[in-house]
Amino acid sequence: MTCLYEPTASESTTVLARDDLVLLTSAPRARLDDLWRAVDDGADAARLLDTLTAGGISSTPDFVLVSGLGSSTSVVMARGALSAAVTTEDGPQHVEGAGVSSWVELRVENVIGLTLGSSTQGPLLPLVRGCAHGSAVHWGVPSRSSETTPAGLTAAENPGREESAHQPAPVPVVEAAPAGKQAVVDDPDPVLDPVPDPDATLGAAAATIVPTPESGDPAPSGGAYDHLFGATVMRSVEEAAVREEEPGADGDVSDRTVVVEDIAALRAQRRAERGKPPATPASPRFVVELPSGAIEPLDQSIIVGRAPSASRVSGAAVPRLVTITTQNQDISRSHVQIAVEGDSVVVTDLHSMNGTLVTVPGRSPVRLREGEPTTVLTGTIVDLGDGATLSVKEV
Repeated sequence: MTCLYEPTASESTTVLARDDLVLLTSAPRARLDDLWRAVDDGADAARLLDTLTAGGISSTPDFVLVSGLGSSTSVVMARGALSAAVTTEDGPQHVEGAGVSSWVELRVENVIGLTLGSSTQGPLLPLVRGCAHGSAVHWGVPSRSSETTPAGLTAAENPGREESAHQPAPVPVVEAAPAGKQAVVDDPDPVLDPVPDPDATLGAAAATIVPTPESGDPAPSGGAYDHLFGATVMRSVEEAAVREEEPGADGDVSDRTVVVEDIAALRAQRRAERGKPPATPASPRFVVELPSGAIEPLDQSIIVGRAPSASRVSGAAVPRLVTITTQNQDISRSHVQIAVEGDSVVVTDLHSMNGTLVTVPGRSPVRLREGEPTTVLTGTIVDLGDGATLSVKEV
């Protein structure tokens, strides 16, 4: 399926694509040759990851990589400021690597659409296989409404083509060309303005389709309800079923009618609530000291290893990936997981090759059983081998 990317004059981010893979990265020009050579040669996600991290974690550029497009399972990796909005048959997911020392890696089932990077609502150009400077890239189900000409230019950039206000411009991808222009509005309120919300995102839990009137439709009459013209609220069959009034129900219709002023007040209240800053999370009680002396707070579970990854997890359950290097690189890619459960710290060996030793203060070292969570005390030393030790501390 053809990708659509948003071109940019800046060289800050670059799109690399082929049939089954899309990569958006801030890699400098000097590294793009190696990356494109790997993409063009059919490299898988692991080989591309090796190319991106060739200079070490500290020099790895921001990137978001999706492989396995068109198959039942796709791998999504994100690092730094770049993120991915993924649409699946079960709903939307957001993957980002901000705040992680390495990158986040997820396996996502049944991907039907995605957007990499931050859309600027600019013109869209098709990219079947190649490399181009772009701020965002879209694949599969369209993730935003766009008035573009077949050449990928906006109406302002193509003044020679006159378009009626009631005729939508076609999307420059044959497979995904819609029959009519539609704007997806992410607003669960029962009454909607006809102008799409600019913050609307694909796959909202309660989506309302606002169709553009055809040229032969009658014009809306004036009055206080003009904003309702053409608005269609999509409901399930159960919600839309017409039923007779139940015996004993109150027949006073005015008691069950919501007037326009009430709806406007509810909308204003919802917008005010959405604008409130999020609550500040509590400081973590425990931290892990790495071999380098860096401190990793245990505000969520962490996976430590040579090149850690997390699979088949979603939402708040996504662990933070912590990469450490040793002299001989003799520890496993995903070696150990450390998490807080209640008032205790739990360490789990992730079936590592060399095993994991824990030394509780005042006791002899004990080898962990693979895959079995083990509670440890503050001050415990976790030995991964090859000189890599972690220390559990209380703040």
